[in-house]
Amino acid sequence: MVRKFVLTNSRGDSVSWLSTTLFASSPSGLGLAIDNTYSPYQSYFIKTKSQVSQGVMQTTILFSLIKSKTYQTFADFAEFLAYQPYTLEYDTDAGTWYRDCYLKEMPKSEAGIDSAGLLDEQITLEFINPWYNNKTAEYKSYEADPGLAVYGKGYFNQIQPRLPQIANSLNQLNLVKNSEFVQNLVTWNVNADTASLDTANKYNGSNSVKISESIPAWRTPLQSDKIILIAGQQISFGITAKIGTASSDGTGVIYNIRFYDESDTELLSVDDYVESNTIHDWKSYSHNGVIAPDGSVYARFSVWIANQIVSGNVAHPIVVIGNQMGTYEPGEQLRGDEFFVYLYGISEDLNSPFTDYAKVGMTYLAA
Repeated sequence: MVRKFVLTNSRGDSVSWLSTTLFASSPSGLGLAIDNTYSPYQSYFIKTKSQVSQGVMQTTILFSLIKSKTYQTFADFAEFLAYQPYTLEYDTDAGTWYRDCYLKEMPKSEAGIDSAGLLDEQITLEFINPWYNNKTAEYKSYEADPGLAVYGKGYFNQIQPRLPQIANSLNQLNLVKNSEFVQNLVTWNVNADTASLDTANKYNGSNSVKISESIPAWRTPLQSDKIILIAGQQISFGITAKIGTASSDGTGVIYNIRFYDESDTELLSVDDYVESNTIHDWKSYSHNGVIAPDGSVYARFSVWIANQIVSGNVAHPIVVIGNQMGTYEPGEQLRGDEFFVYLYGISEDLNSPFTDYAKVGMTYLAA
């Protein structure tokens, strides 16, 4: 394998030192030097201190293979070096290693006969750390033995993984996170006085949220997490609901979308109504083609109670991009700390290890 150097500056720009534009040769200073301090004892010397010396790399760079471009290539490289510090990438058959550094010296002479009219200069870099690389280590537990039972107390981790999202009949994705109302309504803002998770009243296998108000008041029982969007997009939204206690005029339950700018200022609120003046079973409602106003960066889906006595259940909230809304499909189910459930108790599962799977990032340092 041919060794390769790539230098990246603090702006994120990278240049290869093995190209027709920049070619590095005769590199030195890639190894290690240690300053040791000893204390003499009779005919023996005891090491009292060991200090890794700062590494200094030197290499000669040929600027371009085309005579008419050699000075411009040097100027471009000098501009690249203006953004410090740098990270030097060193690729060999031993893997890819990195080292952070600053520029110490890059002289400038004239193109000479010895270099065929091309500029070649010696660059000096001062390292500020050892060589390092980043790897990922994975651990997977042993296979379960159905003949071996484990009975023990401890903390057992349960993780709900991200479920693949499915596009609906109009090839739209539901932008409402946790639209199935799992994991105790995580990602939802819930008014506990007027809303609660209802796993008994399901709609097409999905959990619902029970909403109720016994004293007329303006309430927002349920509000979604941020829905990221772009100003000017057409948004359609909807909900499925059933009513257990009818309101006085049929406008007691409102489903709503609100648009916000980057400073969290509300720019627009669009309401629509669930038929709530009669008791009825599950019905689906939609509002199509709302244009996200200028300056909006996100929206929130909400369910309101409009100053009336009413009760019912809501399920299948949906927000999509488009001037019409297709069929309901579940929104994104997140991974992360909010979806970790930590339980302490007794495990009676067959051969269940405390850790089923672990994955960690490790950084290796070379002296």
